[in-house]
Amino acid sequence: MMGYVLEVYVSFHSDDENWYGNPPNEYINAYNLTDKPGNGPFREVIVRLNGDEIGAVWPFTVVFTGGFNPLTWRPITAIGSFDLPSYDIEIKPFLGKILDGKQHEFGFGVTNALNEWYIDANLHIWLDHESDTTIGELIRNENPPSKISLVSKNKGSYITSAIRSFSVSVWVKSSHGNITTNSFQDFSFTNRMTLSGSSEIVNQTIDASSRVYTIVPSSFSYIYMAERYQNFPLYFHTEEVPLGHGNHTLLSYVSLGINEKRLAGSSSSPLVSSILNNSQQGQGVLNFSGNLITGGLGSAQQVYHLDGSAECYFWNVSSSNYTILYNISALISIMVSSSAAAAVLFILCLLTNSFSSSHGNLFFPWKSETPLTKYFEVTKPIKIPPKAKPCASLLVLQHDFGYTYGKSPVLVNYEPPTNCPSKHFSRIVLESESTAKGIQFDRIFGI
Repeated sequence: MMGYVLEVYVSFHSDDENWYGNPPNEYINAYNLTDKPGNGPFREVIVRLNGDEIGAVWPFTVVFTGGFNPLTWRPITAIGSFDLPSYDIEIKPFLGKILDGKQHEFGFGVTNALNEWYIDANLHIWLDHESDTTIGELIRNENPPSKISLVSKNKGSYITSAIRSFSVSVWVKSSHGNITTNSFQDFSFTNRMTLSGSSEIVNQTIDASSRVYTIVPSSFSYIYMAERYQNFPLYFHTEEVPLGHGNHTLLSYVSLGINEKRLAGSSSSPLVSSILNNSQQGQGVLNFSGNLITGGLGSAQQVYHLDGSAECYFWNVSSSNYTILYNISALISIMVSSSAAAAVLFILCLLTNSFSSSHGNLFFPWKSETPLTKYFEVTKPIKIPPKAKPCASLLVLQHDFGYTYGKSPVLVNYEPPTNCPSKHFSRIVLESESTAKGIQFDRIFGI
């Protein structure tokens, strides 16, 4: 055998569908939140061989199509929701155990898990056709348990962190002679959570790396190498705003992504590399009357950028309320000299970065250098007959909305102006002008 990899699939649901937002048990106990899933935000999938831990998966935070606000993910779905990511565990260091003619068992477990988790795996084997038998022996197996810490700054503010490493070596007798494979896994996790009433803010980062090196000790030449570095950022803010009379609004903002760098090669093929940056932002509003949804809005933006050894691909897409606002992609195959390829990639990066900077702040327009638009229409333009003149203008409302959080909407009575009979109306236009002091976050203005 030349290669032995376990490809693991993970899917989480029910009480752990949003495990990254589960508060620590001490918070649940302090406020007697018996109906809220807990056990904190850290989850680790353990891979076992005959009951012994041989590797781990710290999974990507997949948001399924009902997460936060279902309207956010139509028609753009969250990363991985329709195509769950898989995770490779190098098994070659344990060939000495597996190839002893006995029956063996792979098993899985999840640290801090609530119901329910579905885990499955594919076992991939590459055969050494130049050798009749493969013999191996474990040299080193270092896998101390995860170091998990929980720091509470004050009630409702928590920092959960964890680290873990695996280091395994094996020698194998093959057609290349005696070879040594060294396998490493390193993980780090940080989750900053703020809970206040109906508001929850989470800022989380998962870093994972896996490295495999197969060498011939006698010559110190490598036969195979593979490196993968992954970063999974996640930020979300949800808040329930009471409107009075049994009505409330649920606001949500979420940002997530996958950043990955890969490097692989062998003695018979050149090194190949790739860099992936895949990020999403989503916003949503849901209006409730009691437990009944009465309306809502949703929007999402995604930027996907993959740089490979032979190709460079870019995709930028945005949607709002079931409608694609823009969808731009570019694919460049690098079949030119290295200097020309570098120039092409540089130009592409300039174009993609320029487009991202001008379209990537739809939810936070104050981050853009583009001047704010003073007049705009949110739906179809209002067409006024060319010769029509306003019959009358009437001030309906002038109000200071400062410090009105949680209070009932402001209502006003309207009566048609007496000097403009209603039978002569050809068009009624409502003009609204508002100003805000300083930078405002998560504000919605509705009429």
